[in-house]
Amino acid sequence: MTLVQISLCPLQAPSIPECIKDDPMCKVWFKQDDTFLLPKACLNFEFINPVAYADPLKCNLAYMFVQLYRDALTEYAYSAELAGVSYTLHNTTYGFYYTRALENFKAEQPYQHAVYYTTLLLSEVGWTKEELVGSLDEVTIENLQSFMKQLFSHMYMECLQALDTVGLVVGSLQDNTKTRPLLASQRVKHREVQLPQGVAHKYERENSVHSTSAIETYYQCGLQSTRDNMLLELLCQILNEPCFNQLRTQEQLGYIVFSGVRRANSVQGLRFILQSDRQPAYLDERVEVFVQKMEDLSEEEFQKHITALVVRRLDKPKKLTSETARHWGEILAQQYNFDRDNIEVEFLKTITKEELLNFYKEHFSWGAPKRRKLTIHVKPAEAAPGTEEQGAEAAQQTTETNSPPDIPVPQEITDVTAFKSNLPLHPHLPPYQPHKDPDFVLSQGKAKL
Repeated sequence: MTLVQISLCPLQAPSIPECIKDDPMCKVWFKQDDTFLLPKACLNFEFINPVAYADPLKCNLAYMFVQLYRDALTEYAYSAELAGVSYTLHNTTYGFYYTRALENFKAEQPYQHAVYYTTLLLSEVGWTKEELVGSLDEVTIENLQSFMKQLFSHMYMECLQALDTVGLVVGSLQDNTKTRPLLASQRVKHREVQLPQGVAHKYERENSVHSTSAIETYYQCGLQSTRDNMLLELLCQILNEPCFNQLRTQEQLGYIVFSGVRRANSVQGLRFILQSDRQPAYLDERVEVFVQKMEDLSEEEFQKHITALVVRRLDKPKKLTSETARHWGEILAQQYNFDRDNIEVEFLKTITKEELLNFYKEHFSWGAPKRRKLTIHVKPAEAAPGTEEQGAEAAQQTTETNSPPDIPVPQEITDVTAFKSNLPLHPHLPPYQPHKDPDFVLSQGKAKL
């Protein structure tokens, strides 16, 4: 009799993904499951080719290709799905990945429109719904076949949780389509528009389906960093409950009242989303009043908020898919800070009330030197009966102490292309390196004191 010791994973498996392959064609990350110890695997692939979002027609063709590919896989993947193997396939700004269903945009909720227009105004490249619809006549079989040849002529791929599988995918692409690698300059992702300091902008659109209004008010803070990430998240932690209590419960502005962090293309800021029967201008005013009422917390309350945020950030994933999603987010952002939670929490514990207050005064208070504001107003094409009277009555009930002081009227955006072309772009963040992060080094030094 021979005794054989079976181990589900190496005794000292790395706690974060490791890069096991990096060449002009692909970058492969592998993470051995040493937590859930189940016979499961999560594989994520992103196939990158800038042609997929080169113009509205290419964007539509990429979407059509994905839909047809998914349809062709339905019968083939049926047996695998019965066995518990599932997949998803989406097209993105840069290509497509495994992990869009067409929707009637006009019928979406007003707050969804507000979020969409915020993204459109801040993205370096973005095609409007009107531009996409305008190119639909050119979506033909001939153009789709030509597009597919372009799409697979050059490719770059990033993968997570794949070992031998990756070799098969790359080999198949090269053998069947003669795919060549992209140039490094073709793999650069889009950047975020940098809003000007000390200026507020407003963009207004109509919704022809719903009778309610919505706004998204966004205060842009700048590039992500360990320090700013934690200061912004801590500020949101403190504002979250008072925001709902003030704007939703007391002022009854609407059923949808949200505040939180917005992050895209390595840039972040504080955002408020409201949907209401009131006029957008009134909603924006109430948000401004709330933002300026930064309560003076006691040291005990301040530490409770820090503790609550620490607990939330260090909450362990309950499923393998959740853990994989965290790592995959770092890969899609090309930051690769797989130990982000632990690193940022260590810095969070060193933050003082004075630091947070200075951060608030620097970015959000009226007259702040780095205040950058963009607000999206979505209003119904035809105001519901009584809406104007409700707004006037609400404004009349607002006391003088709750009214905002005289602040500059926001500059109205009438041409999206002209607005974006006259503003600079935020730079790309390089991949995260702990020894080059001054905030991480500082937190380590404070922790030892």
